[in-house]
Amino acid sequence: MKPIQITDKKTVRNMKVGRIIRAERLYRRMTGDELGTVIGCNYSTLSQYESGTRRLTPEKRDLLAAFLKEHQPSPGSGWPPFDDDRLLDPDAA
Repeated sequence: MKPIQITDKKTVRNMKVGRIIRAERLYRRMTGDELGTVIGCNYSTLSQYESGTRRLTPEKRDLLAAFLKEHQPSPGSGWPPFDDDRLLDPDAA
């Protein structure tokens, strides 16, 4: 079987944002239920954000960014500080 090629830019963007959300959640050792509670959604919705099958709303993005900025990684952890611009433009470096 050939891998599925996704060319829709919105879908690709949603998947990149989803990977960022998942990585940040796992780094903080949080469950999907815990992070979902923080941003006001259930596990299923958070899972859809993380997989890229659902677009993160501006309201949820702002809540998520505020939480992640408030709970920054400790210096020397090897994990870069959270930059909320990554949720707007996941390709920005």
